[in-house]
Amino acid sequence: MSARLVILGGLLLALALLRPSLACWHGALHGRPVASRSDLALAVLGEFRTFLARAMWMRVDLYHHQLERQGVPWNQERDLIPLYRAVTTIDPRFEDAYDVGSYELVINFGRAQEGIDYLDEGLRANPRSRLLHFDRAFVMHHLKRWRESVEDANTALALSVTSDDKRSALRLMASCGRQLDDRVLQARALFLWGELFPGDPVVRQHLDALARSR
Repeated sequence: MSARLVILGGLLLALALLRPSLACWHGALHGRPVASRSDLALAVLGEFRTFLARAMWMRVDLYHHQLERQGVPWNQERDLIPLYRAVTTIDPRFEDAYDVGSYELVINFGRAQEGIDYLDEGLRANPRSRLLHFDRAFVMHHLKRWRESVEDANTALALSVTSDDKRSALRLMASCGRQLDDRVLQARALFLWGELFPGDPVVRQHLDALARSR
């Protein structure tokens, strides 16, 4: 597979560099010319990088499932971590690799700081990633670093689009509020959660417990 990918990348790059009239043709056809051959080359290289990262990710996923079929537990799949890092080295915007890799480092392998550093690396490349901010909130909650979890959950909430994603962030915030004995934080998260999902019995259960604890 790697040889075919290299050949494809070479052909795409050659097309970008050896067709000086392409920018003029593009402008005549679409009314917005490509700025230069170098811009086009960079765009092609960017697409190829994404394609290569996705192809590698598919291979990593297949390898993971092969290990599962062989009965290898998750906390012994240590050779997957360098593969996750290879994917994000090729394409730093590939969020799924940061998502899975950081979880494995923190939860499965107990390498908390390394997992946090990997997430922070992903967030530097993807500062508006809801997924990675939520992952960081989840990791901090797991490590009982409640204040940091709340901060990242707030950011994840602000970046969320779907109601389910918002509920996930609010669930973490409510849990942190309970751990911190911060009634205001807990009540705010529960009320927002209830507005998203009216009649949710989990919200009612937590609100009743909050009222009894006065």
